[in-house]
Amino acid sequence: IGPTPAGLSGEFVRNGPNPAYVPRGGNHWFDGDGMLHGIRIIDGKVNYVNRYTRTNRLELERRAGRPMINRIGEMVGKIGLVKILWGAV
Repeated sequence: IGPTPAGLSGEFVRNGPNPAYVPRGGNHWFDGDGMLHGIRIIDGKVNYVNRYTRTNRLELERRAGRPMINRIGEMVGKIGLVKILWGAV
């Protein structure tokens, strides 16, 4: 890819959805568990780190070892309408 340009330094942090478990149904870009991604450039060296945001939903699903709560991507068609109207989990 090549060397890091001279004088380039700083940090970039991005928050985005990253599913911790494979979705059960459809997938929507709002779905997923929050993850922070960080890139730091110092003295021509680039480091990348990432961590999930610890939410109640993520902790519940980690204990269960699988998805537990419906996602937007699963709310499609007649079954999706039923899930929305009855608050199915």
